[in-house]
Amino acid sequence: MTDHPPAGFEDLTIAREFEDIDREIARLAMLCKVSITREETLNRIIHDDQSVCGTHNPIAFRKLRDLVMLHYGLRERAYETLGAVEAQAVINLVVSRIKERFDKLGIGPL
Repeated sequence: MTDHPPAGFEDLTIAREFEDIDREIARLAMLCKVSITREETLNRIIHDDQSVCGTHNPIAFRKLRDLVMLHYGLRERAYETLGAVEAQAVINLVVSRIKERFDKLGIGPL
């Protein structure tokens, strides 16, 4: 897999959608005090397991779960639209940008 964005990345609507969704996922993960870097944790979120959180915040957790589900739906659409390699490149770039922003704020790990 590659971390290089496809040609015209900045103009891709799908990239902006990932950026918006994933930025909010990161913010909500902070509120819930849950690390979203592990697949097992994401699966627990998808399966509505609030015990994965380090704090009790049902409203934030519900939004987090909904956005994680939306992210995976968008990922499927991106794979169909862009192809697997380019879609993964977009996702990797968006995630690295978000991590970079949070690192600059002294927030992490996601």
